[in-house]
Amino acid sequence: MVKLVTELAKSGRSKCKKCKDPIDAKTVRVGKVSEAEGFTGTSWFHPTCITVRGGLPPAEEIDGFDELDAEAQETLKVTLGKGAPKRKASGEAGHAAGSAVSASPKPKKAKKGEPVELPPYVDSLEAEEAFKTYNAMKGDDLKQVLRDNKQQVGGKKDELVQRCVDGEMYGGLPTCPRCKKGRLRVEYATVTGHGGQGEWSCPGYFDSEVMARVQCGFCASNVKRTPWRKLGDPEPDEGAAKAEAAAGSWTTSFDSLAPDDKKGAAHALLARAKELKLSLTFGNERQSLMDCLSRLLNTRESTEGPWNPVGAIVALQDDFPPLAHPEDEEDDGGPSGANDDIAKLFEQMAKYLGILKPENFVYRVAALNKAARSIRARYADVRITSGKALAKEKGNDIGKGSAEIIDEFLQNDGVVAKLEEMKAEVDGA
Repeated sequence: MVKLVTELAKSGRSKCKKCKDPIDAKTVRVGKVSEAEGFTGTSWFHPTCITVRGGLPPAEEIDGFDELDAEAQETLKVTLGKGAPKRKASGEAGHAAGSAVSASPKPKKAKKGEPVELPPYVDSLEAEEAFKTYNAMKGDDLKQVLRDNKQQVGGKKDELVQRCVDGEMYGGLPTCPRCKKGRLRVEYATVTGHGGQGEWSCPGYFDSEVMARVQCGFCASNVKRTPWRKLGDPEPDEGAAKAEAAAGSWTTSFDSLAPDDKKGAAHALLARAKELKLSLTFGNERQSLMDCLSRLLNTRESTEGPWNPVGAIVALQDDFPPLAHPEDEEDDGGPSGANDDIAKLFEQMAKYLGILKPENFVYRVAALNKAARSIRARYADVRITSGKALAKEKGNDIGKGSAEIIDEFLQNDGVVAKLEEMKAEVDGA
């Protein structure tokens, strides 16, 4: 008989052997233990993904069950019991890894002449029309629609339909504005009424040069989604649109610059990039100027020819798409809580830290965002009066460092010195 073990995931870096999605840190995972001469290995699964020939044993009989806390034990018992909800595939809007929204049940297949049963996520006439259109398509056509929109194409037909309906209603899931390579995921707080916005995160990307997955850590609560293309729609001329947006009177600043005035040209282009809020390296003027100069040199016809500012700014837009300023994000429209100001403090600190040092503080950014989500979820009704007291509670994602930030915020009328320093550095970049 297969030996099973269970524990809380330690880091969030392990992946489920079946669905290939990451297993979030501090969530329950179940492992199959393989033993060979001189080697013992464990393959980890989400509790909703693991299967065993002959059926799973009761949760209480799995090794490690007694070491889990009461909440984790109850979660495992419910998940391994009959009727556990099936886990959705990664990247699907509303049902990304770790989503608080359970997977929508697959609607029953209607008999000929009977109306099709609508799934729970269809909450308007527009969504109903979209559902009927995509539900009538073949799997290959659905996958083509998703490919045209640069979305995930894996999964069963009902998953593809849901992904297409979500995209037509709210737009596609965009590429990460920070690393420019990962495809963002979104977790909706509710099945309906979310307006296409929720908890956004970047899972990172696989770097073929170093043969390893690169973590990103980008998080947001409001992201601009990409325009949706229906089957057969022509591909948009993004280059022309960017060139049109890049043109204007700002290019006249290059008229007086000599072909060898590289410093002046780089500064002029950087000024325009800041106006467009492109995601250059804030706080590192030298690196930003080098990025601008390299695009200027690559887009002019000859070393002695005139500068091509429009071509250069279009190239910058491709490589450094606009990154929403932390102060510019609109309210997500969710219900207000007793500690929204403290949650927003952590969200702002995460975003500013991510802008200034995206490579060095991936895990710190993730921890700050996690603390913000915990504050909104666990302390929505009671005002927090002490960070130190929160740090003593278990399972709330508030550590010593976060507790000190809360206490500084409460004691100094909403002012945290580190956040003010980061704001000054970004705003002065």
